[in-house]
Order: sequence, then structure tokens, then C-alpha cells
Amino acid sequence: MVGTVGWYWESEETQWARMGITVFDPQVRGQGVGTEALKLWTTFLFRATPWVRLDYATWSGNHAMVTVGRKLGFVEEVRFRNARIVRGEYFDSVVYGILREEWESRCLSLM
Repeated sequence: MVGTVGWYWESEETQWARMGITVFDPQVRGQGVGTEALKLWTTFLFRATPWVRLDYATWSGNHAMVTVGRKLGFVEEVRFRNARIVRGEYFDSVVYGILREEWESRCLSLM
């Protein structure tokens, strides 16, 4: 097993789901595994649900997740300044989101 994917409700009432991915082995990172996982997971969730949007949260120092999201068309929607501490250093918390119609129009060019 290389990693995991998951999701949870930010607001079940509005069907606002937040998703995430984890790649366990640092030696596997940087080889496109995270990009492929996020692409497949986003496609699956939009196909399996009526949800109109998906997002994920990370910290600004996680350059891999920031890059993966931007590469797949996710937009930075929120930035909480100095909201996370990683190894004793403050970083911003950022949320990247995409709407169903944006994903569906991009999805054809990604496949």
C-alpha cells in the first residue's frame, strides 16, 4: 500500500465534503503518485455523488500538495495566516477547491 485517500463532511447539510490524500513513503513522493491519486479520487467522488464542490486543506509549506492541486485546476479559496506550526515554524493553512463543472470541463483534458 502506497497511501490512502479519504473524505469527511465540512457540512453535511450543504453536502460540503473535504477530501485528502496521503502518500506514506517519502521515496515514492515526487513521482506523480499524489497527482494521480487526487485526480482519480476527485473523479470518483464527483461520479459517485451529487456534490457540487470538493476541497482539501494543507499547510503552505507542503509544496507538493499545493502544486498538485494547482496542476489539476484546484483554486486557492482560503488562506489562514500563521495558523499551523510544523517543526516549530509557523505556516499558513490553505484550502484548495474545485467545482463539479470545472472538474468535468478539465477532466477530459486530463485523461
